[in-house]
Amino acid sequence: MPTESTPSSSDPALATYDSPIGRLTLAARGGALVGLWVAGQRFFGSPYGIDEASARSALDLTSPDSREAVLAEAGWDEADARALGTAVAWLDGYFAGEDASPTTIPLAPEGTDFQR
Repeated sequence: MPTESTPSSSDPALATYDSPIGRLTLAARGGALVGLWVAGQRFFGSPYGIDEASARSALDLTSPDSREAVLAEAGWDEADARALGTAVAWLDGYFAGEDASPTTIPLAPEGTDFQR
């Protein structure tokens, strides 16, 4: 069983999303969502070493009207931008009360078995 919880490759692409439960920070790498944190939560940004101060400078994907342009200009890997776009579109539906299936979001959680 793995005990190492620090990811081995490059830093993830970060974005924020203002939700009814607070500001969310999303992280994508390798074309999949690898993390999602609520502002103020314990272990925010773990296991990536992301703190809330650096997350505040992440691109805001809250507005569906500007989301496509923000993703196109972000300079992220195209697959990471797609993963973040899919995740925030799912969040839009979820918080609007739609029956949103999370199976549409590409996920690749990292960490120990317990953390995943």
